[in-house]
Amino acid sequence: MKNQHFLPAAVIPALLFIATAAVLISCEPENMETNVEEVNLENSLLTSASNRDLPLKELAELRATVAPWHNFDAAYEAGYQLEVTGYRSMMGYHYLNVSLLDDTFELTKPELLLFVPGPNGKLRFVGVEYAVPITDMDNPPPAPEGFEGDADIWSINTEFNLWTLHAWVGLNNPNGIFASRNPRLP
Repeated sequence: MKNQHFLPAAVIPALLFIATAAVLISCEPENMETNVEEVNLENSLLTSASNRDLPLKELAELRATVAPWHNFDAAYEAGYQLEVTGYRSMMGYHYLNVSLLDDTFELTKPELLLFVPGPNGKLRFVGVEYAVPITDMDNPPPAPEGFEGDADIWSINTEFNLWTLHAWVGLNNPNGIFASRNPRLP
């Protein structure tokens, strides 16, 4: 027992505070925000009573597919190069991968990625949008078969003659993961 050193009990909370602060300060703010957001999004999907009918397996697959594209440069290299809308309120910028625009819904091939300016000026990924062209707007076909179940909400976009579906897989949306607009965005 000789040479053992004990800290006074009053010092331990202060040391824990300092250690926690050091860890938080060492994290990059943009990565920390994304990680916290992803954890919150995952928890809200799994625990919210209103999300019981969501296709959680498909949403997890989509989130895994788009994870590399949270980095705008990687998304650009993957073909999401054409910004088509300017900044849209409660949506962000829409970057289209022209090679994916066709008449088919493909879970892991969203036609558009949604980005908003982050606090550091870099574009931050917030969601995807599926787009299926409508050739006859006077007689549009039924909404595409999208995700399993009936939770997804397809809309006709008359500006671009498309069926569209948003999926907020990068930023939690209090109105629902498939809502057209996200009130958390300006």
